[in-house]
Amino acid sequence: MKKDGRSLKKQVQEKKRRMSIKFWKQSLSTPEIAEPLEGSIRSVQRWISAYKSGGISAFKTHQQGPQVER
Repeated sequence: MKKDGRSLKKQVQEKKRRMSIKFWKQSLSTPEIAEPLEGSIRSVQRWISAYKSGGISAFKTHQQGPQVER
């Protein structure tokens, strides 16, 4: 069963994303990547796309929810 990744610590989220790229570079398919990471195929596709456009720095987690001006 897939877990909601938003409930994971930011470091764990980033590690899963980096692992997905490692698996992708080993020519695994998106379903093969998603299963051990307990993520969705669509999430894996988004991570790969982000990596292609922004490199590993694209995996930095950002604040979720509304942006509050201070």
